[in-house]
Amino acid sequence: MRKRIYKEVNDELEKRRFNAMLLADKRKEEIFSKVPQIAVLDDEIRKLGIRLGLSAINGDYRKDEIKQKLNETIGRKRALISRCGYPADYLDNVHTCMYCKDTGYIKSDSGSSRCSCFKSLLIKSLLKDSNVTRAGGTFKDYDLDLYPAEPDVERYKAKESPREIQAKNLARCKEFVRNFHTKQADNLIFVGKAGLGKTFMCNCIAIALIEKGIPVVYMSAPDLFDNIASKYSQDEEEREKAIELDELLTNAELLIIDDLGTERQTGSRYAELLDILNSRELMSRKRICKTIISTNLSLKNIFSAYGERVASRIIGGFELLEFVGDDIRIKHRNLSC
Repeated sequence: MRKRIYKEVNDELEKRRFNAMLLADKRKEEIFSKVPQIAVLDDEIRKLGIRLGLSAINGDYRKDEIKQKLNETIGRKRALISRCGYPADYLDNVHTCMYCKDTGYIKSDSGSSRCSCFKSLLIKSLLKDSNVTRAGGTFKDYDLDLYPAEPDVERYKAKESPREIQAKNLARCKEFVRNFHTKQADNLIFVGKAGLGKTFMCNCIAIALIEKGIPVVYMSAPDLFDNIASKYSQDEEEREKAIELDELLTNAELLIIDDLGTERQTGSRYAELLDILNSRELMSRKRICKTIISTNLSLKNIFSAYGERVASRIIGGFELLEFVGDDIRIKHRNLSC
């Protein structure tokens, strides 16, 4: 997945460089036909650039003299372009990113580093691949005030208030992102009734990791199991897509399975889920391979719905974060009115 996404980014940068070259040629043809003297200066700049490069290689003592003449000629050319009613950088400002000239890298005396445009393209590709959007929620949008501040043991079955519990969950999820490439970032399972912010938290984690350039695969449980079923489709194209996605599910650095328990339940599908979880566990011994699951089911219902083998694998291999409180979707709608 990572190789394919990086290839997409590099392909886009190559496309931008090609379009910049076409635009530069078009502008030169336009301005040279109107002001031939600019073409003469442009040719002189090209020759001086070659001479400067050779002087640096050969240790020519006239290097500084050539460099000064080159800069003077560039100044004359830009001034002439400006006098003709064009922006002074009309022939130079053809790239999408003027910092790296669409190479994706910025060179300096200490070496080269990735340009911010590379990161932006990377995030765009990762978002497209992951099925998540910033509109689905980020850590900056997280509002603990939506959770009750007062404890109610009888109502919430917890000694602490929902707000205190959720503050701890939020801190733990931020820690998961910070320590993603360490053993401290265990697999997580979010358990709680519908409307308590489990999907929102999943999205927050996904966005935070994607912004760090980490690939994420985000799927609802119904889509996940539909994909599993598609592997046995009679349609060859559908079957090949399902197999390709199955490889992503196994190899993704982070796999998020949202709303486990809302899918149509069949025993054969859960054997496939167990295979995915086991494969990811084996993969995690070689490299980073984390999983997050959210579910409306209680621990007891997970065992009754999925059977002991699958449920034990989930409960035993995941850190449990319990979400408690009232339906924040209703509260959020009321606050918006």
